[in-house]
Amino acid sequence: MSRVPALIGETPFAVVDVETTGFSPLRGDRIVEVAVVRLFGDSTEEYVTLVNPLRDVGPVHIHGLTAADVSEAPMFTEIVGDLLGVLEGAVMVAHNLRFDRDFTQDLPDELGTFAGLVHAPDGSGAKLAAIVVCHAGDPAQAEIDLKTLVDFGSPVLSQVGPMPYPVINSMFDEGYPRGALNYWKTSFIRGLDDDVIDGVIERFASCPSPMTAIAFEDFHGAVTRVPVDATAVPHREPGYDLLITSVWTDPATTDANIAWTRSTFETLERSFAGRRYVNYLDDDDPADDAFGSNQQRLAEVKRAYDPDNMFRSTHHIAPA
Repeated sequence: MSRVPALIGETPFAVVDVETTGFSPLRGDRIVEVAVVRLFGDSTEEYVTLVNPLRDVGPVHIHGLTAADVSEAPMFTEIVGDLLGVLEGAVMVAHNLRFDRDFTQDLPDELGTFAGLVHAPDGSGAKLAAIVVCHAGDPAQAEIDLKTLVDFGSPVLSQVGPMPYPVINSMFDEGYPRGALNYWKTSFIRGLDDDVIDGVIERFASCPSPMTAIAFEDFHGAVTRVPVDATAVPHREPGYDLLITSVWTDPATTDANIAWTRSTFETLERSFAGRRYVNYLDDDDPADDAFGSNQQRLAEVKRAYDPDNMFRSTHHIAPA
């Protein structure tokens, strides 16, 4: 079911991020930190506070907060008034990249997902966080597997339900119209840690095009159980693929869009795993990371079947 404000560009947004002692309020888990950034037009209001949960702080290795950090912090009942004031009248948007990271830790083979930062589809330029899912199994099981996601947060738009596979396969086509200019960058990353998440959020704030997105594709399941040398593609490790899809229509902004894409990619480089998905490579990307340890074997195949390098219009392997 769709829940979209008539004019997203005229709607205040509250970007909310919380750290908790765990994931189950029913088992006594509580908030230990809350941060809100309220956005409305060109104005920005921030609210950040630690919260004393009146219990142990839970997994310190995840949120980095110790008992000493929150011992003198206010209780939630003491900050709820200020918090509601910041949220009043705004659409809440959670930093669901962290949620996606936790949600994807134990997914069944039938469920694929990727998450990222996108722009509102109404052309307003409003920046949103999104999760896209595809469950290819039994519909009843899909409801069970997706319940945690469907119940999460207060989405601006929620359209999770049965649909034909061709619809799934073409649902992003309108985001890449004929004649648009594109410049993409990609790399598998070692992990979707907080530094990576904070990095893409910071960089996306200065994105020059309302058509551009940053996505993390989750790799798990059957694709990770194929031997590395069984096909041309060697990427068989569970994890995430970072994809920056820069898209714009005004040729006068080409330099700015390419510069932003390269700078964003370089900012995140410390987290790269040295592997790239060949379908996403741009013209100035080396193909070496796309084939890894299979490259020499593929070069020998190329020498045997295409020694004159006839098939060279895309990223290719030179004959050995």
